[in-house]
Amino acid sequence: MDLYPQPQKRVPRIDLSMLRFLSASAMCAVISFLTQCFLPLSMIFASLAIMFAILSKGRLLRMHSIAKASTGIAVFSIILSISMTVYSFVVIFTDPTQREVLNRTYEQMYGVTFDEAFDEAFGDLNQQYGLFREIFDNTLKGGR
Repeated sequence: MDLYPQPQKRVPRIDLSMLRFLSASAMCAVISFLTQCFLPLSMIFASLAIMFAILSKGRLLRMHSIAKASTGIAVFSIILSISMTVYSFVVIFTDPTQREVLNRTYEQMYGVTFDEAFDEAFGDLNQQYGLFREIFDNTLKGGR
């Protein structure tokens, strides 16, 4: 028996606008995960998923579990997209067989090889600073 009864705590209700943000966050997170190969689209949808998850919180003290999950999926999607992009550049510039495939495909599409286009685009920088070609030639030869 309580001598000093406490006032009843009201459970905060979720507004309809919060549910809309919550569902938008979940949909954007799934879309960002499904569009991994297209970096800009994946980044846009992942950012929107995080933003909608934060907005779905409203005045509540804690985020809904779906909002937490969609934020986690969006962050994972961003990390995976960036790592796939970096890996593809590393493979192109370090693996001679992949570089040759890129040169053949680039020549079929544009009429010049990728190496020629790269030298034309960054030739001035390469001559002034010696940045790109030395790094990539050394990595192709296996040196550092």
